[in-house]
Amino acid sequence: MAIDIIDVEEMLSQRPRPFELIGLQALNPAREPYRALLLQPTGVIEANDMRVGHADAALGHALCSGFLSSAVEAHADLAVAPEYCVPWSVVDEIIDGRRRPPVGALWVLGCESIPPAEIEAIAERCNTGGQCEFHHEALDPRQVAQKRYVDPLLYVFWAKDVDGKAVLFLLVDCVIEMALAEFVVMDHRISI
Repeated sequence: MAIDIIDVEEMLSQRPRPFELIGLQALNPAREPYRALLLQPTGVIEANDMRVGHADAALGHALCSGFLSSAVEAHADLAVAPEYCVPWSVVDEIIDGRRRPPVGALWVLGCESIPPAEIEAIAERCNTGGQCEFHHEALDPRQVAQKRYVDPLLYVFWAKDVDGKAVLFLLVDCVIEMALAEFVVMDHRISI
């Protein structure tokens, strides 16, 4: 399977409601070293036909919610959690405004698996609620029909709308055929 690298700034500008990426502090060469928080938890992962994620959902939620709280408190410019780690209940906290990265920060969150229909429902709820913008790549119709799960990597960052207002953007890369996602940084731009 070939990897498609998509320019995030181009994708943002081509949306029905266009956006412009706010510069990422981790890529600013004129400032002091950036602050990064990385999560590498230990624990039991449950993997079955329905999902891949924390075997103890409450523990997984507390761990990841606490991690993002630490990222906010530390004013981290970059926060990274591994695949299958972040529960969607924690993503709901981001959408609802309880956990938000600082403007100019990037959160790269490997989320627990989720059925494609639920990704679409989250996107609709998020985009119609005005809390933030949620974008995912086109989902394979066969996979949606089979109700198989996808393994999302979530990029959380700030963008500006046409009025210059900062808007939280959640960009989902659904790793469908292999557990591989490539995040490329070139010329102060991000691409996936």
